[in-house]
Amino acid sequence: MKTLAGIFGFIAFVYLAAWLYSLELLARVGILLLIAAAAAGVGALAVYCRRAQEQRDRIEEKLDELLNKKGDAK
Repeated sequence: MKTLAGIFGFIAFVYLAAWLYSLELLARVGILLLIAAAAAGVGALAVYCRRAQEQRDRIEEKLDELLNKKGDAK
């Protein structure tokens, strides 16, 4: 699946490069800035999701500990 995604990503990159080449310089710079902003947003979202998952994992571990203690007390 990663290979297939890589192939499609490469094809999309080639088409993007060809499209950007056909534009004027100012349009190229503007579009590249928009792409950079979108990439930064996706990166920030990935970091947020990772932190949320880590917090969820810690909560699950604490819950398991509490349930084990409750089971041992019986």
